[in-house]
Amino acid sequence: DFAPVWRRQQITGKLFAVRSGGTRVFGPAPGFAFLVDLPGNCRAIDPSQNRLYFQSGNHVEVRDATTHALVTTILNVNNSGGWDADAVQHRLYLTDAAAGLVRVVDTITNTVAGAFSLGAGTAPNAVAVDGANNRLYVTATLAGATVLYVVAGPPVTTAVTPVGSVSLGGQPLAQIALNLPAGRVYVGGGYAQNQLAVVDVAAPWAPVLVTTL
Repeated sequence: DFAPVWRRQQITGKLFAVRSGGTRVFGPAPGFAFLVDLPGNCRAIDPSQNRLYFQSGNHVEVRDATTHALVTTILNVNNSGGWDADAVQHRLYLTDAAAGLVRVVDTITNTVAGAFSLGAGTAPNAVAVDGANNRLYVTATLAGATVLYVVAGPPVTTAVTPVGSVSLGGQPLAQIALNLPAGRVYVGGGYAQNQLAVVDVAAPWAPVLVTTL
């Protein structure tokens, strides 16, 4: 009964598996024994601060990655899609397709820093952070197609102009994995959408769709 989302915490070596009704914790390596079930869905991890970010309705729960204890709750952060944490800029990004926004949380103060739009008609649904190069990769639905946008810098409160974008076709692809040493971004659709798009981002300002599997 697991959703297709597994996250590994680099410091403790634990695995966090999102499942129906909560998150199951395993670890550490090599055995990855079952440790505990936690309420809510683990949506992002910041290894620099040893923090877990859980979704609980419209709230963000911040937990200690070692003890799993609740540190604080950030109230009323509307979100409906993917999250990712930037361990370099200390930001948490949450997509909100219904509002057409990517919302931004300051992970030092655990407060909402703002939100930004990718442009009229876009509905962001997933985000992945390249902290080393200060870039975001965001998928959004636009005019019935999925588009991968590359965004430079840590935008907070304004509409932004992406540095690059590429259309991935009509499938609602909303999961992103980065392999930046190879210059590749993989965008998939989970169980319901059996499709994977491979994008060349060696030149981030001119991403190229390599193939769709």
